[in-house]
Amino acid sequence: MKTREALKFVMQSISGAANAAAMKSAAVAGIMAVLLMACSGEEPGQGHQVASNTEIRLGSIGLDHPIGTRSYYADTYNTALPAGKEIDVFIYDNEGNFVVNSDQPQTGVWIYQTVGEADGNGNSTLGLYSPTKAPKYPAENNVNKDYVTVFGVFPSDNTITKTTTSYTFSVADDQTTEANILASDLMANTSSTSTHYTYDWCNENSITLAMTHQMAKVHVTLVASGDITADNIPTALTVKNVYRTVTITPTSGTVSTSTTAPSDIAITTEQAFFLPPQTITEGTTLLQFDITATGVFHGITGATFAPSADVTFEANKVYEVTVTVNVDFATAKASISGWVNESLSFNDYIL
Repeated sequence: MKTREALKFVMQSISGAANAAAMKSAAVAGIMAVLLMACSGEEPGQGHQVASNTEIRLGSIGLDHPIGTRSYYADTYNTALPAGKEIDVFIYDNEGNFVVNSDQPQTGVWIYQTVGEADGNGNSTLGLYSPTKAPKYPAENNVNKDYVTVFGVFPSDNTITKTTTSYTFSVADDQTTEANILASDLMANTSSTSTHYTYDWCNENSITLAMTHQMAKVHVTLVASGDITADNIPTALTVKNVYRTVTITPTSGTVSTSTTAPSDIAITTEQAFFLPPQTITEGTTLLQFDITATGVFHGITGATFAPSADVTFEANKVYEVTVTVNVDFATAKASISGWVNESLSFNDYIL
């Protein structure tokens, strides 16, 4: 039975009751049945309307499918965001209008901040940071006013406003420091996960943003072979010919890689780095590094590694790339750990 039909049944039961006691009993039983059905998930957001002064509450943020299990830095966001991190939140009504609180002026987006330590499931409590008064569900004349689209993005960008239709984010071109690596870990609850929410009576209108990593996480290891020893292997490398920028479109809840002006990223073998989803085409130089001179070995400046087949890096996946180096060639093997078990193997790459 639909919620509205249940309410009609309640009213019929009440009007048909023979006395006050029966009327009260029928009313209580009917109302309890309606509430139970509402909490069961039937007709979410359609069987009831929420008052326009009701606050939209973001209760927590969770990392949906945390990226990897190996933490290269103690503060790497593998499973949860620590306290004190700011998240930009875009809230729109069902007509695409940015939702505000009419009691305060507002030009920027909603900014929430993680509070305290995350729980065992990777969920961090959110507290409103700016503006000070919470967002509210749309006006009474909005047909589906208990339906809102909530799109959260981390890290926060203080240059955007509530009228921003799209903006760009770039991973750092120097990811040899902890600060730059962490700043390159873009997360969002994109339309591929969940951005649409309705008022939930049963959970006191608490919304959890299920965030996913929008970048691929890559770690490169160089292994000595043949006449090359560990003393010849560098820790500093350059990732070549990759796209570093994505376009974020809050109104559609999407993140897409910008395929203009590929550039380089400085990395080390000691840490992982982030880059947008993309495909490296066959024969394109991907890595460049110098092999250090030792003893009678004079070293090699500008050694390069290029795949002999297309290689695709996907968002929210971890890539462990191992390159075995000797004076004649490099052999690379890449294993992908994520939610689909895949493996790539490459052989005989000329330096």
